[in-house]
Amino acid sequence: MARPGGWGVTEGTVTASGPDTPGPAGSGGRAGGPGRAQIGRVVWTVIVAVFVVIAIAVPVKIVGKHLRSTSSSTTGGAAPVVHMAGLQFAPGHLVVKKGTRVVFDNNDVAPHTVTEDTAGGVDSGVLSPGGKSFSLVVNRTLVYHCAIHPFMKARVDLAG
Repeated sequence: MARPGGWGVTEGTVTASGPDTPGPAGSGGRAGGPGRAQIGRVVWTVIVAVFVVIAIAVPVKIVGKHLRSTSSSTTGGAAPVVHMAGLQFAPGHLVVKKGTRVVFDNNDVAPHTVTEDTAGGVDSGVLSPGGKSFSLVVNRTLVYHCAIHPFMKARVDLAG
């Protein structure tokens, strides 16, 4: 019979009960339940699994966007889109008919600009990360770069 305070005497054997008392082997101190070490392993396994899923899913999404945006010429229909992702313009070279509206979409994690190489030319201003876009009607060849990341360069040429 256990007494208040957690100590009891059963037929000459002193026993203790409470949260810090070791229970049966492998129980982690609690009779009939998983131990702290076992719970800790489960938590870490879940955390690692989440990071593995993220590590696989993010590159797959980025590559998928690049594969969908690799066409370099247009024949009509929806406005062609130049994506900014992975610190590059994709496609890097686009050919369109004169008067075509081209959309520049920032899908990157960094801000970018669409700045014409010719002084006084096209300048989108800063396009915040996460899907901010800028569009313009192309009536001449456009050679451009990102003013924030000058190594990002691309061009739009006119067909014919």
